[in-house]
Amino acid sequence: MKRNLYIALGDSITAGYGAPHPHATFVYQVSQFAHEQRLADHTMIIAQNGWTSGDLWKAVNVIGEAIWNQTNMITLMTGGNDLRRLLRRFYLPVSGPVITPSVIDRVSAEFTYNMDLLCNFIHKRNVPYVIVTTVYNPIPHFPIAVAAFDRLNTVIRMLAEDYRFTVSDVFAAF
Repeated sequence: MKRNLYIALGDSITAGYGAPHPHATFVYQVSQFAHEQRLADHTMIIAQNGWTSGDLWKAVNVIGEAIWNQTNMITLMTGGNDLRRLLRRFYLPVSGPVITPSVIDRVSAEFTYNMDLLCNFIHKRNVPYVIVTTVYNPIPHFPIAVAAFDRLNTVIRMLAEDYRFTVSDVFAAF
């Protein structure tokens, strides 16, 4: 069976949340590129606004092997919501525990665990083209947020290198 499917895995950006037009979405742009390069004729989006890396891991596990066998290209964009849920009190009046380095350590460890599960799962399916994206920091003026998002992006780059996936530095674009 020919591999001709592009699967977009992720959260709100992958789902197209906030895009002014369907043709302005990240997935649409990548899908057009994949079609022009003859990498994929079809696109499947596995994404939802608000999903964490754990939510995405659960979703990936219900996709049947027949779909994976048709997959030629994947984009993986996750992690932002793992930290945004924790850091939301910087821009929303939300109560909760004080953000300490140990709390960020816990969130980072959970993200690292889930991201490694996702990368390993994808790697085992021998998908020829895998692009993993970094995440951007929506609150760049808070040092604790800068450090936390830098940490996630370091994990993303490290795992992408370990699994020999391509990295797209979305963080730099923002």
